[in-house]
Amino acid sequence: MKIYIETDTSNAPGSLCYLVDGTGDRSTLIQSQDDACGVAETFGWNIRDVQSDDEQVPSCGHCQTDGTVDCPDCGMDSAAFISAACDYINCNDGASAEDPGYFSEE
Repeated sequence: MKIYIETDTSNAPGSLCYLVDGTGDRSTLIQSQDDACGVAETFGWNIRDVQSDDEQVPSCGHCQTDGTVDCPDCGMDSAAFISAACDYINCNDGASAEDPGYFSEE
């Protein structure tokens, strides 16, 4: 089943987005920015795209973090991952992806 990003959270201020099932009958509110990395990955965002602007810091695959904690390999702050994921979600309103389990088939 396909799911979609809905970024209009005007009826839930401070929330990140809704995920809407393909029928439009069900939705789930994503309230915490700590969920941003996982949601963004569902829609194609890649944590490896977040790199330091400092040319002295080598590129990192961030293999030891899911984005909710600092990367132990390069020291990238979790806030950078979360911010990038939130930006991705906001720029991809209406995007679709296969549901990895946000909505279970009943």
